[in-house]
Formats: sequence, C-alpha cells, structure tokens
Amino acid sequence: PGSTAYNMTVVHRLEGNLDKEKFAGSVKILIQRHETLRTSFQSINGQPVQRVHEEVEFEIQRHTASAVRHADIVQGFVRPFDLSK
Repeated sequence: PGSTAYNMTVVHRLEGNLDKEKFAGSVKILIQRHETLRTSFQSINGQPVQRVHEEVEFEIQRHTASAVRHADIVQGFVRPFDLSK
C-alpha cells in the first residue's frame, strides 16, 4: 500500500482537434472488452482475492500544458494505486 512501484505514467502530446466523445467511447469499448481493465483486488481474511467488475467508472482527464508546467502535470499523475477499486 502506498507504493507507486507498479504504476506506469504516460503522457502523449496530441495535435489538432480531438473528438473527446469518440475518444472516450473508444476507451470505454476497450475497458468493456478486456477483463484486466475491469479487475480489482480485495483482501479477504488476509488473502488477496481478484474481482472482475461488470462495469467500472472511467473518466479522461485532459490538461493543456506549457513546457514549464509539463513536469508538474506528470508529477500529479504519479500516485499510489488503489487496487480495491
């Protein structure tokens, strides 16, 4: 708990117009298609138990950044994973 050892932060620069609804819809289809993207882990009687959810909450965070703020925004993504969600 509290570790970022298994987190992988990726930032992509997109140029041009992005259809936010189509992009979010595409990611939602991927989440629905792949169980690993809907899986969480809980501790039951001290043992880890895997749980595959039918649906999960999903939200795309979008940031407009200058080169100066780029590092600050990336650092904001680096946080511990809550495997129970």
